[in-house]
Amino acid sequence: MVALAAVTALLSGYQTGPDRLSDVRLAAKVVKSAAPDGPSVLLPTGQRVRVSGTAPSERVSIQRAAGDGGQPILTLHRAGGTYVVPASALPYLGHGLDRELFNVTRPATGEVADRARLRMTYPTTRPSVAGLTVTATSKGSARGYVTSASAADFGRFVRARFQADQGRSDHPALFAAGVTLSPAAKSPAPPAKSQATAAKVALTVKAIGSADHPLSNVSAWLVDADDAFNEDVPELDFTNGVAKAKLAPGTYIVQALDERAAPGDPDRTIQTRLVVLPDLKVSGQSVTATLDFRKATIQPRPTTPKPAQQLNYGFFFTQMTNSGVWANLNLETDGAGELLLAPIAKAPRYQRAGHVWQLAAPGKPSAAAYTYDLAAMSDQLKASTTYQFAAADLATVKASYQGDGSSRIGSFLRTLFAGSYIARDSGILQPVSAGLRRTEYVGYRGLREDGGARWLETYQASDNVEDPTWFDGLTPSVHRPGTTTTTEWGRGPLTAGIPRQSGEDGGLCFMCRGKSQMNVLLVPFLDRADHVGFLKPPNDDIANTRFQLYLGSKKLDDFDQAGSVGEVEAVGDVVTVGSQKGPFRAVFDVDRRMQDPRLSTRTRTVLTFASAKDKGPRPPLDWACPASSFNCRVLPVLTARVNLATGTDGSIPVGRSTVTVTAGRVQHADPSALKSVQLQVRYPGRDWTTVKLTATATGRYTGTLNSTAFAGRTADLLLKATDKGGSSFEQTVLRAYAVADR
Repeated sequence: MVALAAVTALLSGYQTGPDRLSDVRLAAKVVKSAAPDGPSVLLPTGQRVRVSGTAPSERVSIQRAAGDGGQPILTLHRAGGTYVVPASALPYLGHGLDRELFNVTRPATGEVADRARLRMTYPTTRPSVAGLTVTATSKGSARGYVTSASAADFGRFVRARFQADQGRSDHPALFAAGVTLSPAAKSPAPPAKSQATAAKVALTVKAIGSADHPLSNVSAWLVDADDAFNEDVPELDFTNGVAKAKLAPGTYIVQALDERAAPGDPDRTIQTRLVVLPDLKVSGQSVTATLDFRKATIQPRPTTPKPAQQLNYGFFFTQMTNSGVWANLNLETDGAGELLLAPIAKAPRYQRAGHVWQLAAPGKPSAAAYTYDLAAMSDQLKASTTYQFAAADLATVKASYQGDGSSRIGSFLRTLFAGSYIARDSGILQPVSAGLRRTEYVGYRGLREDGGARWLETYQASDNVEDPTWFDGLTPSVHRPGTTTTTEWGRGPLTAGIPRQSGEDGGLCFMCRGKSQMNVLLVPFLDRADHVGFLKPPNDDIANTRFQLYLGSKKLDDFDQAGSVGEVEAVGDVVTVGSQKGPFRAVFDVDRRMQDPRLSTRTRTVLTFASAKDKGPRPPLDWACPASSFNCRVLPVLTARVNLATGTDGSIPVGRSTVTVTAGRVQHADPSALKSVQLQVRYPGRDWTTVKLTATATGRYTGTLNSTAFAGRTADLLLKATDKGGSSFEQTVLRAYAVADR
């Protein structure tokens, strides 16, 4: 996930007293009405967007709809939320399409069971809309939904209409007059801000094209550089290349796109030209601004040591407004699309313009032997800049994408995180085959004052599954030129647990107690590299997680469904325990079967520990503590992990193989020597068999699995550990691994 320091900021927003988080209930109720963290949002045009974290530190991962290749996708951050809009839909916002259809942080389409719910209004006769299934009608209004498949049909309708509207002098509308498609529910409004009344200034914006690039569909928007949350900023609608509006005096940012179906492949490719005016002064009685698209000729491309095909190019523009809020713009286009940029001048405020490229070896991208993730950033955009990346400029990542024996295509995204802010927080997931090993080269060029780059990394292990298996890196990764690192995505067994935190960006205390409350949390599942997994809330009433907390034999809490604490999805709860002391027992159940996995389908984790009020060490000051802001104590919780000699298909070889077990208390807890560690294995139709373990170091044990008689079978694991301080750990994993066929 994005930097854990942001968790502290989020939690502090909930705290109104020394021990105030019980109303949040682990934020599970909040998650269902606020920004989605893990589950994806279905756009009406068929794309899927997943948002991790909260503004301003949020990550947007975009999965294209079938057939929309070459179409730039725009990400905009506005007062009402973050909007992700395909280029073909942009001209129709406010002209048949409600902007809130594309709000991914305050979604109002109410997606349930892979359906985005929509509302259509019309003056007389209800029109037929591609992909929309109507469920109810009333006078002048209809309600219905689109699914993933039918939303792609609607997206094709929008692109076809976009092509047909090329060259119109007036602003086109998507439907006949008076017809509008909007979300079934209204997006929650952000807090209102009072605006001082001031005399309005008449603004005229002129757009200029050229003979070889005539104006097509111009879309432009204004951002108040003095108050980015100002929603009293008019829309700009162009007729014959001119837009007029009245607005309050001040300084504004103008961002404008001109889009058209590019010659040669009009059904597939969209050409977009971008012009940015970073510092437009508006005062007096009238002001005229010019958008000269003739200057949009820059098409940045990098050079690399090895041949590579472009999978995606992303341009980002970010500026710190005078109100201290970022105004961000992101554009994504794949190898078939064309994005042309005009130079961007420096601004008196902090400003960055940059580029991110995703490239792969020639051939099938999902099976590429190597890839490139490259980025460049500056405080302006010059036409003369070149982007050359030599071998010495690159870091090397030896990556593997573990599978579970099924032939699946997943996807991966590495997106730029720079300095203490998000410079570019969206990107396109690129295909990767399960079981693939490849070399990934990572490079960055930026301004000295910004320091080095860090990268946010996301892996979706299975596409085309209703609840895909998602993994995020807990904190941004640093890839320094000349270094080589190794990472394994999705290597099992996948078990509920607590990721080890570096502390570089703060941290989250998963097991802590305050004056009156206790938080006991695990992430739903981790892979061996501590990448954090996510579970989508079920579409029915059958929970896929459950948490129970006992004090002796008395049940204190019983809570279904995972929730988000800051940017981390967790199973567990914040429970009021007062001054009670004694042996506590926490039981966590996680069911991944909706993710259609072959292995690591279910886990049960049981933790026992002693705790008393005001006892135990404190976590670091920059670690967030859900149980208390001022008197947080780390609980003496014991955890353990299993490391198997699995291949990239999740199986161990037939015969004998080594197994490693590690055990110890959670970070920053009082230490305690281990008393016992036990590992048992169970094959179908057999009883539990104990694996002999030998201590090789403090908290580390090795043993041997004998799978000679179980070729092609799966096995369950039961891991137990106790320490001399009275804490214990027990975890059962069903279908933890497979044995290879002979």
